Formats: sequence, structure tokens, C-alpha cells
Amino acid sequence: MNFERIDPILSFKELSQVIALDHNFMTYPWSEKQWKSIEEKNYALYIAKSGPILAFALYQLSPAESLAHLLKIVVAPTQQGVVSSSFFAMQKNSLSSLGLSRIYLEVSEKNLRAQQFYKKMGFELLRVAKNYYTDGSQALMMQLHL
Repeated sequence: MNFERIDPILSFKELSQVIALDHNFMTYPWSEKQWKSIEEKNYALYIAKSGPILAFALYQLSPAESLAHLLKIVVAPTQQGVVSSSFFAMQKNSLSSLGLSRIYLEVSEKNLRAQQFYKKMGFELLRVAKNYYTDGSQALMMQLHL
């Protein structure tokens, strides 16, 4: 399994694979237009692949705040538990090498598996946002110091 940070300007084939993962496994997938907009801003995209892309993580970077906002992370179900920890460790090392000191994220109260993973990785709960998602569910705002 190869892990890498790639330029957010993806080839059509790579973008199609990332969008497919997003649409197949995210509760709130992005449109193709939203994906193409990451070329215009300060983002970091990480992928894990063994031939096809099997996982990705997308961060919006705020260097002035030393912050990486984790917007999306998807690991194909066949790879969960196999690559999750090592894939995330690579991201932490890369973000730290960029001079960032914190990762921030929101996770749905309904996504217990993700909550367990983030706690295992050392994230701490900052606060709970009520009615955060379109279905009215709450979001847990979490942070990890690198």
C-alpha cells in the first residue's frame, strides 16, 4: 500500500476514483464542482492506493493559525482497520512538516466508528454543535495537537 500527499489538481482518473469513494461511503458527499474547487484554495489531499485509490483524506490548511481542518477522510470498507492508523500517521507527520500544529474536525454524533478512531488517535472533544448537519444531528468538534 502506497501513501502519498498529492497535488490537489488531480488527473481525471484520480478525481473520478476520489469522487466515487466520496459518493459511495460519505453521508454528505461533495459535488464534482466542489471537488474541482479545491484547486483554487489551500488544501492538502492524501491518498492510499494499491493500484486504485482505496482511501483519501482532504484538509483545508490555515498556516496563519497552524491549523489543518480535516474535511473528509474515507477508507474503503475492505481496508478499514488495515490502513487507517498508518495512513493517518503519515498525514500527521506530513502536516507537522508543513509547520502545522493542530488538526481540527467535526464528526457526526451518529458516526460511532469514526469517533472511536479519532479518540484512539488522540483527538480531544472541544464542544458539541447542535443541529449541525442537515438531518438535525449534532457534530462533535474535536482537535489533535501534533
